[in-house]
Amino acid sequence: MEYVPEPDIDKEVARIIAFFEWDHLDPKRVRTIRSRGSRSRRILARCHALPKAMQTGLALPAHYVIELVSENYDRLSEMEKTKTLIHELLHIPATFGGGFRHHDYVHGRRVNKLYEEYARHLSTPRRHRKHSPPRSRLLSEDCFREGLQSFCRPPPGRGCPATARPVLPLLN
Repeated sequence: MEYVPEPDIDKEVARIIAFFEWDHLDPKRVRTIRSRGSRSRRILARCHALPKAMQTGLALPAHYVIELVSENYDRLSEMEKTKTLIHELLHIPATFGGGFRHHDYVHGRRVNKLYEEYARHLSTPRRHRKHSPPRSRLLSEDCFREGLQSFCRPPPGRGCPATARPVLPLLN
């Protein structure tokens, strides 16, 4: 098996977390990797956690890794890839402590409902959106440090209404 970090997908995961306002998830501690060499035919992705014993022994907070099984994930449409990311993020519990939510909570109906909300936002032309992401969240300095600057382009001199902190100029 070969594992490769996926920083572009990390950014998509951060966008999904911000869109749904899943404040219990820390995008800095949720990473994605692509695996190659799997013989699995059905598994698209797996969510891994740093076990509590390792967290304690290494004096580290909880971290999660979403493994994308390249042989299966790469063949999916963009819609199915996004649904897969939402599905894997739903496995991470509100405690963000190294545990998992099981498939009694993470199921197709919930994933499809969330995806439809996310897709509606993505399909709305940017000029018709009040703010990006929806739910009136503009980016403050903290958001820029998290790499989420692609969400919003507020007018010059305006602050982030969500945090009342000044918004930094775009870097790109």
